[in-house]
Amino acid sequence: MKQFILESPRGADGFFRIEGRDFHYLVNVRRIKRGDVLNAALPSGEREALRVSVVDRGGRFCLLAGAGGVAEGLEYAAAGALPTIILLQAVLGGVKMNALVRQAAECGASQVIPFAAERSVRRVVPVERLRRIVREARQQSGSGVPTLVHAALEEREALSLWEEVKRTHEAPLGLFFHTAVELPNAGAGLEHCSIALHSCLKEKADAIVLALGPEGGFSEREAREFLARGFKPASLGPTVLRAETASLCALAAVRIILWERDSWN
Repeated sequence: MKQFILESPRGADGFFRIEGRDFHYLVNVRRIKRGDVLNAALPSGEREALRVSVVDRGGRFCLLAGAGGVAEGLEYAAAGALPTIILLQAVLGGVKMNALVRQAAECGASQVIPFAAERSVRRVVPVERLRRIVREARQQSGSGVPTLVHAALEEREALSLWEEVKRTHEAPLGLFFHTAVELPNAGAGLEHCSIALHSCLKEKADAIVLALGPEGGFSEREAREFLARGFKPASLGPTVLRAETASLCALAAVRIILWERDSWN
């Protein structure tokens, strides 16, 4: 169910005052009116049902007050329901990155870490724009995971974050999606040595990092570097997918397997 994400605290008068872009979103997009109840995510991370007390179109503001509890029927994808899922994504071009970040937020990724791969067309990302996209996606989807988008990093910086994940989690798992390089000390190509996702996710992990490449894929050197860092090779099947399609497929597949693990484990 949709939610409204508040970025400013409650005022001393007990009301949340909504102006600017948020006023436009609530009044012209959501078409709220006085007396409506919204599912809200507060700046503290808590959830609360808020009632629309005032809608002033002339002054372009509205006031929200506590309605007590959480609105009926809210199905909330709460943080902690799944392991932390981090997307380590090679920078994609233009609107592809925008769409992917939106989809990652809807799928409950806790972080999107763009990095400049050898074959990345672009080397920077519009971080503030992407963070607005995340907020819009979470409001639409009701995701309770506060997706963080990083500024674009160099490869070594991105891999250092993976090392940090390994240091700070008891059971980290890195999955590397690539099919164009041989495994070290193996005669077969990586496509014949990849591990099924169900097998990768059979053991419970508390943090999962998914590494996916740009248009054109990772280079052989990059592929070997991921393998050397402890990532497990995984496959999305025999077809060649666009970069943004591959990333969404990986996120969706991992998320569904995790949600349904108790039914098949």
